[in-house]
Formats: sequence, structure tokens, C-alpha cells
Amino acid sequence: MKNIIVSALLVVFLVNNNLKAEISVKKYTNDLRQIITSPLRIKKSDVAALALVAGSAGALMIVDSNVRNYSMDSSHRNDILDGVFCFSEKFGDGFVTVPACGVFWLAGSGFKDDKLKKIGIMGVESFIFTGMITSAFKFLIGRNRPYAGNGPFHFNPFTFDNEKLSMPSGHSSTAFSLASVIAGNYNKWVDAGAYTLAGLTALSRVYHDKHWLSDVFIGAVIGTAVGRAVVKLNKAENKNRIALVPCLDLGRKSCGMNLFYGI
Repeated sequence: MKNIIVSALLVVFLVNNNLKAEISVKKYTNDLRQIITSPLRIKKSDVAALALVAGSAGALMIVDSNVRNYSMDSSHRNDILDGVFCFSEKFGDGFVTVPACGVFWLAGSGFKDDKLKKIGIMGVESFIFTGMITSAFKFLIGRNRPYAGNGPFHFNPFTFDNEKLSMPSGHSSTAFSLASVIAGNYNKWVDAGAYTLAGLTALSRVYHDKHWLSDVFIGAVIGTAVGRAVVKLNKAENKNRIALVPCLDLGRKSCGMNLFYGI
């Protein structure tokens, strides 16, 4: 009898997890489609914001060389800045970001905090989408990195040469995507901390001569936009989610169905 029960539970578990995997693939595909096609749904109220971003990026490109020269000047560097930027740079690395999302999920599971679990799940989703979009732009733009010595206006599009994949900054977009997911679930004080760390991550790439200032700015814009979009899409999906879950009461020898409606 026990073998039958265990076998039945395993079958239910496997079927349930396969179903979850299928739903996740469909969900990710739909969310990615919504994000990629969002420029087709731009409203008149968004035009001013886009113009501001484009204008800011252009202005930063003009001063990129000056900012780099200032940053690389030994008189503007010290042990404290070295330590701060070496530490903060790690938060734009996927080998740190993804495990961090796992820690959020595990902490949420351990402390029964759904908000932490959601940050973990949405953080991974945002990381994947941000990485895909950032990589596509890097390939299409082909901007030379500062240390290449060709200046800020040297481009070699359609290349996989890392020395020519400066814009946008992947570390910056990754850090800001996770910061935006956290900001979408917590109050302004947590938001400030998350965005401050993301900002330091972005600046660390300029400090270490891996990116121009305009690169990290564009990366921050992409990461923020994707992170906020992921939060918005997940909240909309949870709001309209209905689930029927079978229940069994052995004490009363009865069974039934529980209806859950996400709000």
C-alpha cells in the first residue's frame, strides 16, 4: 500500500513539475515578446522621456574621453575607491547575480516570505531578458572599449570581439535590472540602497577602464526598463491567476476543491 502511495505521489510530482516547466517556458516567451515589442506601443507621453534618454546619451558620448582621462588620472584614484569599485563591480557579474537571486528565493522559502521568493524568480527572469537584449545591442553597435585606444567614436558592428563590445555595459544593465526588481517590491529606502549599489557597479566599469560613461548609462536604462517591465508583467499575471487545488480531509473522510484567486 505504501509503495502504491509513494508511486502515485511521484507521478503527481513529475506531472505537476512538467506542467510547471511548460507554463514557465510559455510565460517567459510571452513576457519576452511583450518587452521586445514594447517600442511598437509607445505613447505620446513616452516620447519626451525617450528624447531625454537619447539626448543624455549623446551628451555623455561627447564628454566620454574627458571623463576617462579624469578617471584614469592617478591623482583621482586611491585605495578606498579601489576597494569600493572592486567590491561593487561583482554585482554586475552573472555568477554573483544569479546566485543572489537564489538566496532571495531560499530566504523567502525559509522565512515564508512570498515577496523575497518573487524577487528571486523575477530577478532571474530579468537577468535573462536583460542579457539577451544587451548582447544583441553589443553585437549590432560594436563600439570599441576605452582600453582599445581608438577613442569613443570607433565602431565595428556585427562582431563578437570582446574588445569591440563596449556599448551597452552588461554589468550596468545586469545590476540595474535586479535593482529595479527589488525596487518594484519594496519601499523607497530599500530602493535607494539597491540603486546606489547598481550605480556603483556601473561606475566601477568606468573606473576600471572597461566602458565609457555613456556605455554604463545606456546599460542602466536597459536594465531599469527590463526590470520594471518584468515586475509589471508578473504582477498583472498574478492578479488574474485562478487555481483549483484538490484537498483531502482524512479526519472527516471528505474531499473537495479549493479555489485560489490571485490579487
